[in-house]
Amino acid sequence: MNNSDNVDTTSVAIGTFHLPWAHEKAKHLFEPHMEPLTNYVLKMRQEAPGKSVPFFDTDDGGIHGRVLILKEAPGPTAIHSQFVAPENGGQTAKNMREMRIEAGLDQKFVVNWNIVPWYVGNETRTRIAPASKNDMDESRPYLQILLDLLPNLRAVVLMGGKAQKGWITGKFRTVSGLEIIETSHPSPLAVNTRQGARESIVAGFKRAQQLASEL
Repeated sequence: MNNSDNVDTTSVAIGTFHLPWAHEKAKHLFEPHMEPLTNYVLKMRQEAPGKSVPFFDTDDGGIHGRVLILKEAPGPTAIHSQFVAPENGGQTAKNMREMRIEAGLDQKFVVNWNIVPWYVGNETRTRIAPASKNDMDESRPYLQILLDLLPNLRAVVLMGGKAQKGWITGKFRTVSGLEIIETSHPSPLAVNTRQGARESIVAGFKRAQQLASEL
């Protein structure tokens, strides 16, 4: 996949973003720090028309991001809003935002994404399903392209077992000196029931901030 060639941008119409906050974010999709990532998503949508892929949060660092946060796959709220963003309803997004702030991780350093970039839940988009091996295999080339778009990357935060397994099996080509940080998943099931889950996430985010600040 070539990220810049033959990308159909006509599918990005401001009127298609129905949530007020998403409508505002959409106005910035083609700003310089976001345009390569927006084209990346659009190209993926073209190549995999049956899959639902949201956009990157325009309030994040974009191609200047220094910390890539990878969870498993986008949930129904991200598909509805068309953004992987903390404004999405649900406890997982709330946990992410609260723990990032607690750790002092600057949002401008962050690129928030998923090891599988498309929705893998039921057809009515009301319940997410576990990412399958086929999903992980199919998404691997797209993650490598994303990594190549982030030259300032200092850390990858792998949140949960699926992201960690996908990273290990992917054998990705990365920039020199990249640090891999493993934490618990930010879902309420993990954070509220697993001892040390919240602490591991906050500690991971603090380490990521430290690394990002050194650039």
